Amino acid sequence: MMNLFELDSVGYFYPQRKKPSLQKVSFSVREGEFILILGSSGSGKSTVARILGGLIPEYYGGHLEGKVFYQGKSIAECKDLRRNVGIVFQNPERQILAQCVENEITLGMENLGFPREEMGRRLNEVLGFLNLESLRHRETFTLSGGEKQRVILGAVLAMGPNTLILDEPTSQLDPKAAEEFLSILRRLHREFGYTVILIEHKIEHCYASAERVLFFDDGRLVVDDTALAFMKNAVGHQIHYVPKMTEEFQEPSRNDRWIDQQRNHAISCQNVSFSYSAKTSFLDRIDLKIHKGFITAIVGENGAGKSTLLKLLAGLIRPFSGKILIEDKPIESFLPSERVRTIGYLPQQPDDFLFNDTVEEELNFTLRSAHISEQGKLEQILNLFDIEPFRYLHPKALSVGERERVALASVWIASPKILLLDEPTRGLGPDRRSFWAAMLRQFVSVPGHTVVFVSQDIEFVAASADHVIVMDRGVVKINSTLQEISCA
Repeated sequence: MMNLFELDSVGYFYPQRKKPSLQKVSFSVREGEFILILGSSGSGKSTVARILGGLIPEYYGGHLEGKVFYQGKSIAECKDLRRNVGIVFQNPERQILAQCVENEITLGMENLGFPREEMGRRLNEVLGFLNLESLRHRETFTLSGGEKQRVILGAVLAMGPNTLILDEPTSQLDPKAAEEFLSILRRLHREFGYTVILIEHKIEHCYASAERVLFFDDGRLVVDDTALAFMKNAVGHQIHYVPKMTEEFQEPSRNDRWIDQQRNHAISCQNVSFSYSAKTSFLDRIDLKIHKGFITAIVGENGAGKSTLLKLLAGLIRPFSGKILIEDKPIESFLPSERVRTIGYLPQQPDDFLFNDTVEEELNFTLRSAHISEQGKLEQILNLFDIEPFRYLHPKALSVGERERVALASVWIASPKILLLDEPTRGLGPDRRSFWAAMLRQFVSVPGHTVVFVSQDIEFVAASADHVIVMDRGVVKINSTLQEISCA
């Protein structure tokens, strides 16, 4: 098999960054391979994907060193790269451009100048292969996360590439949707001979597909080996990258802490309903009590209403009917500065939360909004979240995991009583999840502090949550302790 890609001593600096994101990286990708790229947040994985996709330096700017080849030619000279290499990023919201599913899938073909007859044929093939026919005329904003990601993959496949580069495509998907998406990739590789380069943090189902693993650390390629050899060598070293069943489900101490379930409520929902349109009810008569001093996880399939419920609890949207009380006080009665000091909310997309020019300005903006004096808080938070090196950098110049930490730090610095997090481990490697579990434990160790988070990351739920709320189609199906659920 011929080499599709070759990287020879490649280094790269993002604009305004003194530290290189990649350092003397060399490897090749053979036609028809399935490669899994692993590493912690900020290790250089996404940078590699952008280089292979021809986006660096053309789109991102910065300084690229070394040589990058595609099919033996300098990648900068390959005019047909867009036809041959398709890229799927972790956030489908950022890639969807059209209002309708059908238009989204044909958009790329239109830009490449495909004949209309061929566009129609490819559209029908993609809709059938990805089981999207029933969504053909749906508006894209109404789709679940899993549906959106399949539509994006369909739009990429319709353009006819022979290589797929995927940067954490399952980061926002529930376990069922993630497995369905990965099974599609396995089929594309095994049955149709696609070259697949997959960056993932959800590794549980990836090793069965991958033939080879590239492991990055601090911008360097430190392991290039078969998947089997990597797993064997990782035990005792990079243990977080070995699939394993968590033991936290059976931790008895959590249930011992669950006392007095009728009092000390941080949040109460009383017959809460919500709808995005007058014709349908999205959340239906939610009665819920979230207990003060504990970590509660909200889980369920994509489209179950988890993120919508979290937005209601944060006061970002108002219920169609019913009441939401924060420590027995109606949420709508909070003044803006009081709400910042009481409720810290972090959405799925950290980019939506970061709008200042430097990390320091992001943190100071929160302090000003909450009418809180700095008094050493800035230095404390910069060190606590290990973001001091990024202090004077633009947040958008950071990696996904780094931006996630900055966004959370900008919420944390106001010392809110209640922390609401939507997919907090999205974009973070397994080695960072234990850190975040410890951070949430530290947060609730302060008397009266409460954490509620939405997550598809079952291992993180097991490692951190005391209590679990299971949602399905806008209804709370289960509301119980983690131990009771695991023993059921």
